[in-house]
Amino acid sequence: MTLDQKATPEIGKNVGNKDLHLRAAQHLDLASKSHHDTAKQLEGGDHQAATRHAQKAAEHLAHANEHIQRLQPNSHTDAPRKK
Repeated sequence: MTLDQKATPEIGKNVGNKDLHLRAAQHLDLASKSHHDTAKQLEGGDHQAATRHAQKAAEHLAHANEHIQRLQPNSHTDAPRKK
C-alpha cells in the first residue's frame, strides 16, 4: 500500500478529525514533494515531466482540501463562544 492509498479514506467511511488531519497533512507533504520535483524538472528543461509533477501536486492539494472540508467542528476551537 502506497502513502497515497493510506492517505485517502474510502468514500463514505466515517473517520475522525485526527485521521482527517493526518491524511490532509500527508497530502500536503506529497504536494510539496511534487512541487519540488516540478522545479527540478523545469531547471533541467524537461517540461513534460514538470507538467506531470505539477499535476500530481495539484491532485494532492485537492485531496488535502477534501479532507479538510470533512473536518467536524471542534467544540473547543470552532464553536461559538458562550457569553
